Amino acid sequence: MRRILTTALALGGTMVMGSTARADFGSDTSWWKTFAISGYVDAGIMGNPTGDTAGTNFGRLFDDRANHFELNQFAPMATRPLDPNADDFDYGFIFQPMFGSDARYTHLLGVFTHASSSIDQFTIIESDALMHLPWTLGGGTDVKIGIFPSPLSAETTVPSNNPFYSHSYIFNFGVTVAHTGAFTVTHATPLIDVYLGIDAGNQTTPWHDNNSAAAGWAGLGLNLLGGNLTITWLNHFGPENPTGTTNLSGQVVDGSWRTESTITTVYKYNDNLTFTNDLNFAHDAGFNASAYGVAQYASYAVDTELTLQARAEIWRDDKGFFAAAFPGHLDALKALQGLPNGSLTFFPQGVTYSEITLGANFKKSLPDPLGAILIRPEIRYDHATARPFNNGRNSDSFTIGTDFIISF
Repeated sequence: MRRILTTALALGGTMVMGSTARADFGSDTSWWKTFAISGYVDAGIMGNPTGDTAGTNFGRLFDDRANHFELNQFAPMATRPLDPNADDFDYGFIFQPMFGSDARYTHLLGVFTHASSSIDQFTIIESDALMHLPWTLGGGTDVKIGIFPSPLSAETTVPSNNPFYSHSYIFNFGVTVAHTGAFTVTHATPLIDVYLGIDAGNQTTPWHDNNSAAAGWAGLGLNLLGGNLTITWLNHFGPENPTGTTNLSGQVVDGSWRTESTITTVYKYNDNLTFTNDLNFAHDAGFNASAYGVAQYASYAVDTELTLQARAEIWRDDKGFFAAAFPGHLDALKALQGLPNGSLTFFPQGVTYSEITLGANFKKSLPDPLGAILIRPEIRYDHATARPFNNGRNSDSFTIGTDFIISF
């Protein structure tokens, strides 16, 4: 169970609902036997009936366009995953490009950075080599080298791995998004995993780094109760501000460290009910700004086709540094580069955000060559200790929406 769980983390995008990427590791030892081509299309709409939004749901990224149908992701994938039962050296790969409106927030600098200026853009979710090295401690080490989405937090870039269409504040603003580098998971004992890595920083590459400084990973994982309880503590740290960034005192802070940390606990109470808790702390030393909060999830599988979902969250941005909105199609990208942009931030005195989201996942198999359809309707209520919502008019926001994920 331990290797299966950590391989799922290491492969990220391969855990697609109903996807043909689900490898069959049997008695056939042919390396190509588990090669698979698959993918998905994700599209949806997030309605906001509470007032004038200026077209943007503040505090939201992937579902930020109020009352506007979006093609979020079209993402084919080719993969040869690692064998979770391998005792010897094993290797594989993942290649997963993506086209859609979500690419505005998952770009890596230097990878199709200016391929499009429309709302729908092209990027790479994952492109990396995978290895299992049996010569290290305990059960060996799983390695990925290349481009990969962040493993921080309970939510991911791949939509079918998340309970809701909308994301938590923690995922949107409290953790990193995507990386170019190396990430390792060492299975030191059946109970303990050790995470280490190095990369160019959040959403950048060594050949187009926005501050010419490396960043790193470190963390621990616990696998308890026969795999029914997992606790993962992950930290990403290093300079993140673009070259030439100055703080409010006029000091250049592109070399100051930013740290993002999460503790994600998943407890499978029984075959139907699962609880997930996400703790988050982020700090930028150059601006002396911190963000911290907690999100609690509950998931109840009524049957194989219907799962009920709930999320409650409270998250503090103590200097108004982390949370933002990006009305322009290239605003988030320009912010990464340290260029002038139209991004909206609020309230340097700090804001506390809270949200409650209720929803359901409806999953139905489809005829070949399609895999399945997943429909995720939700209702969400947000509250803030200021007035960031609906074009700066309200401290409360109510949204209702859904998306549709078709795998192939």
